[in-house]
Amino acid sequence: MKRFIASAMLIVMCFSCLGLTGCSYFIRGFMEAAEQGQKHEPVIGTDPDTGLPLYYTIYDNGCEKQIRRQEGNTCWAYACASAMEYSWQYMNGESLTIDALDLAETAYDPDRDEGLFIPEGEDPRNYAGNVYVVRNEIASQGYNGLDLIESSTYDEAEIIDIKNALLEYGALAVGVNDYGTKYREVNGTTTYLGNIYCDVTHMCVVVGWDDSFPKEDFCEEATQDGAWLVQNSYDTGWGDEGCFWVSYDTPFKEISSFVLSDEYSQVLSYDRGSFYMYSGFECPTVANVFHEPGTLSAVGTYTEEDDSTIVIEIWDAELTEVIYSQTVEVPFKGYHVFELDEPIDVTDYAIAITYSGYVPIEGPENDVGLGNVVPTCSEGQSFVNINGEWCDMSDNMTKRRLRLSVVPNNCCIHALYA
Repeated sequence: MKRFIASAMLIVMCFSCLGLTGCSYFIRGFMEAAEQGQKHEPVIGTDPDTGLPLYYTIYDNGCEKQIRRQEGNTCWAYACASAMEYSWQYMNGESLTIDALDLAETAYDPDRDEGLFIPEGEDPRNYAGNVYVVRNEIASQGYNGLDLIESSTYDEAEIIDIKNALLEYGALAVGVNDYGTKYREVNGTTTYLGNIYCDVTHMCVVVGWDDSFPKEDFCEEATQDGAWLVQNSYDTGWGDEGCFWVSYDTPFKEISSFVLSDEYSQVLSYDRGSFYMYSGFECPTVANVFHEPGTLSAVGTYTEEDDSTIVIEIWDAELTEVIYSQTVEVPFKGYHVFELDEPIDVTDYAIAITYSGYVPIEGPENDVGLGNVVPTCSEGQSFVNINGEWCDMSDNMTKRRLRLSVVPNNCCIHALYA
């Protein structure tokens, strides 16, 4: 097994490299004056190449339109809340209400022992954030009796992949650059065209698409027809009854699913999100040891690369014997919950995962732009396998043996009970 290589072992996840989103209720810059003409009518039918609809919205497929006016800089919380609500309604056939401001307060709860802490005196109901803030918190702890079971990110995905995700999950939270010159009012609707140089300053929700939307109807002519229907959080008086059309040319950022479930009785974890990912070693295997009686039904973890393969194993608590093994192919990076082929009655046990790429482990205390990440790690919780030997993450010798420049903390592995 190769030694850990410190120079290639660390990437900061999400906060410093992607947008810290907190757009208030106004359009930045100046939207072009409205141009009146005949409003575009979508072509209804099926794409002969993909078999997918040429036009699709969740509003026409069982989801009641819910558009709210955001408060403060919490577009990110409203976008994530709407994605959860629509996915729940789309997949379960019943409505769900998520309080976006309560979600923001939960994500920045100051009474936790660990997690992401915003500066003292800041109001979480008026503070910037992004999809990862929400994902990390509710993946580890659940939210109001519900557990996050799928939150893939499609930043590198093709148009057909995003369409299939919408057909599977209903809606996707997405980041855009909320600058007025990227918008255009034309023929009774609102359009948007961004580019790779646009930072994320605002979060919305993708709720559909139209393959025949004219490429001429944007702030500048796009290279192709087609647009995404995106729901904003500026109330129904903004745009096209609260929505706008985003050209297929626009490279989406932080586009993520948020699927909740009420099928699990509890989730066990030691982390508050994969604020760091470690790499630079071959087929890394890490484990969490849990001490809680019940029926283990599923395992949750993060992946940081598309088309990953992970091997999930259930061990005894002493990490001497494998009880169960399952291999999973993961098409998109993000947070995922994997149902075990056979639920297992457990009391004291370990979940070990071998990753084909980056390993989701909490890093050291660190300022990540939004605030300060504070991890905790106690003896006997998380382990890494080094040359066949299980080494405790809380032991300072583990850091030395891994040749890391920073102290690793808990592994991001979750146990979900039936």
